[in-house]
Amino acid sequence: MAGLSAIVSLVGTAVSAIGTIAAGRAEKQAADHRAAQLDVQAKSERASAQQEALEIARKKRLGLSRIQARAAASGFGATDPTVLDLTGEAAKYGTYRQQIARYGGEAQAADLNASAEGARLRGRSAVQNAGFRAAGTILGGVSGMFKNYG
Repeated sequence: MAGLSAIVSLVGTAVSAIGTIAAGRAEKQAADHRAAQLDVQAKSERASAQQEALEIARKKRLGLSRIQARAAASGFGATDPTVLDLTGEAAKYGTYRQQIARYGGEAQAADLNASAEGARLRGRSAVQNAGFRAAGTILGGVSGMFKNYG
């Protein structure tokens, strides 16, 4: 009967170790999936910021065109100092807004990429920790067998 108990104890230890490893792998898969989602979000943030910057550039061109058209309609020339000052300021402001849009998208994307890398690290760590826990379970089971069955 002692031999059967030892076998059952050994099988129980092995099943527990296998379950621990499987749980670690499942945790890694979940972390990798989350990381992939974060990577997609980062790309989306960059694309959205780029689109916003393009829209700002379009509005800037329209605004500059309007300034020149109004200047021409009022009798000023395109090289009039006032018109040049207005177009220069409008161009600077538009460029500033474009850069802010791009920066915002890049900052968001960088945060998401960092979160994705953190998820990947947690996944790798989960597998490693599961291996250590499984080894501990096996050693504990074997130790218990020696203690109980000599």
